[in-house]
Amino acid sequence: MTAMAGRRNGQKYMKRAAAVVLSGALAFSGAVTAFAEGGPGVTTEAATEAPAPEPVTEADINAFYSDAVFVGDSIMEDFQLFCRQHKGDPFLAQMTFLARTSFSLHNAYMPISKKSKHPIWQGEQRFIWESVRMTGKKTVYMMFGQNDLDMGKDSVQKYCQLIAKIKEQTPDAKFVIMSMTYTLKGKGKGPINNDNIRAFNAEMQAVAAQNGWGFIDMSTPTSDGAGNLRPEYCSDHYVHHTNAAYRVWENVLKDYAMTTLTQQRSVAAAGTGDATAATAETAAVATAETAETAAAAATAETTAETTGETAAETAADTAAAETGV
Repeated sequence: MTAMAGRRNGQKYMKRAAAVVLSGALAFSGAVTAFAEGGPGVTTEAATEAPAPEPVTEADINAFYSDAVFVGDSIMEDFQLFCRQHKGDPFLAQMTFLARTSFSLHNAYMPISKKSKHPIWQGEQRFIWESVRMTGKKTVYMMFGQNDLDMGKDSVQKYCQLIAKIKEQTPDAKFVIMSMTYTLKGKGKGPINNDNIRAFNAEMQAVAAQNGWGFIDMSTPTSDGAGNLRPEYCSDHYVHHTNAAYRVWENVLKDYAMTTLTQQRSVAAAGTGDATAATAETAAVATAETAETAAAAATAETTAETTGETAAETAADTAAAETGV
């Protein structure tokens, strides 16, 4: 074989090699892209499936309210007493309270005196926004209304104002509204009646949704099914609750904890799945770009070599013609 023929065979080999590199790189890129985006034999659901969320345990439920403080009037204060009576229960033992008989949205701004009704914290009355800050808790559960419906029609506005005041001293606080509970059937007094309680609860639920606050319906689980406080849950033939009612409270709060934790973990798991899919897609794009670059480089190299070989062959043929070889 002459040197000329050898160079031509070498040129053909380089072209074939470049074609193999290009097809192989693009095939790999396509496989990665198919995995990331869903392609032949790979479903999108499988490619982007998020890991299963971490299950919620009893220990998680028991610890859920450890960073919370419950604020309210005598109905909340009685729940505080119930929790103290069951301090051996790990769920109830974690609760922190700022509650007092006759405390309300309206008298929360009263000057501190012997006649004021501010909750006690560390041995003395304090404004609720100061006490919340001092507890160090970051989620505030609030139940108001029974002492406010007969103090004016601005109770919803007062609710919002009080939350804003608390946020001034605890800017990162989160809020959860606990609905008012009903009175015993036919035992309402003036504006404190079940029709007004339902209207107030509905308005507060809407306000909570608008502001990104949580909302827990306490009235339905403790009702008789007809919009009144269930008789066995009433301790004073009016509005206050029995221990049986506070067992219902306990279950409602556990359900709220379970629902909240499940949602949080599902969102976190979905975020992990999205990040994995995004990483795969980025890898696919990078691989495709690398394949294209490699193919272009191989093509350029083959073209340069072909041009060089052609020029050399032309020069050799000219020389041979001149010398008669």
